[in-house]
Amino acid sequence: MSSEIAKDALRIFRRRIATGELILLHERKTETTLNETETGKVHLAFVMSDKSVRFNPALWLRRAKLRVWGIAQEQQLPLPDESETSWQKGDGVSLQVVAGDSEWQRLGIGKVFQATVNAADKEVTIAEITTPVHFETDPTKVGIAGTLSHGTQVIPLFLAKAPKDVRLRLEVEALRSDGTMESRHWVEGASDGSVLALQAATGHIYLGTQTIFASPTKPYWRWEGVDGKTEVDGVPQPRQATQLRLRLKAIGASKGATMQFVGFVFPETGGFFTPVPQGRFATRRAVVRVGGRRFELGDLDAGAFREVDVGELAGGEPFTLSCDGSKLALVELIGETDALMGHLLRRVKSVREGEVKWGDVVELVDSFRHYGWDEEVGGTSLWWLREGNFLFVPLR
Repeated sequence: MSSEIAKDALRIFRRRIATGELILLHERKTETTLNETETGKVHLAFVMSDKSVRFNPALWLRRAKLRVWGIAQEQQLPLPDESETSWQKGDGVSLQVVAGDSEWQRLGIGKVFQATVNAADKEVTIAEITTPVHFETDPTKVGIAGTLSHGTQVIPLFLAKAPKDVRLRLEVEALRSDGTMESRHWVEGASDGSVLALQAATGHIYLGTQTIFASPTKPYWRWEGVDGKTEVDGVPQPRQATQLRLRLKAIGASKGATMQFVGFVFPETGGFFTPVPQGRFATRRAVVRVGGRRFELGDLDAGAFREVDVGELAGGEPFTLSCDGSKLALVELIGETDALMGHLLRRVKSVREGEVKWGDVVELVDSFRHYGWDEEVGGTSLWWLREGNFLFVPLR
């Protein structure tokens, strides 16, 4: 899929890899900020986590500014600590806190729980914990497509390591205030010996009385996380659960096997997970490195920003973020450019009178090779802002 921004329209295309043909799927006529001047002004925003790297997608950014916004992160479970007693170990399992190895350290996790299976069984409960939740029941506050405020979705995320071929399962039980079970959900995966992620979104969205398939009917809700299904439609009432009981299980683990894990619960994160302790945190001690320079932006509450001048920034130039607190920030590049790059980003050595001198592809292309993009896409897309047209530049 490709998108195009013109001065008077937004367009969505499907690109056929074999022929390079662009097929127009959707066009919306609307006035945009693009104009007929020599260059287009752009605001390029990137949600970044601590120690992450991005690359400038503008062909050449002039009069560039760096604007960094604070982002809050909330996480509900206590991290591993020797004095922590909130977690309950399963029968026939011993549980302790140990220092994480290099694989955990690369994820920003210093300590993990380590469980040892003392009695072999087909299915072993490693540990479980219960955490409070709140789901908004007023449909006017939830909305037809969910909401950015609390009350729509809670995302348990467990990271675990186990011996190869052991299956790990995360079970999620939504409990009402009287202790009865509202729903049960699970996700599982087979371990390859490295860190495995188990994510199980639980929540609801109000779909109202409208549907694209039939005439209006009675109001109904979509529940997320029910009996191993991501979504279930047609539920007549909102969720009432006040607690989630989370249980990590191992299937096929032998006696004496050891497993390591750490658990998180994120309410309304939008899919950006960072290994923060229990509580709510904003961006702290933010530092951005770009173009061989280091910019200290300090502490930033959610929605607050600081801005610095960068000057000129070549296309494909990397920039990195380091920060504490929420371990998240929104990094925005602002400036003027002739074109934006897509697909395989490349270093740009110079741009003179529309002639581009290309450098190598950026390091991000290594991740594309996993999907075959290096061979199948094989080039860089250019959206020329002034002319409002599209060009594909093959690597070979």
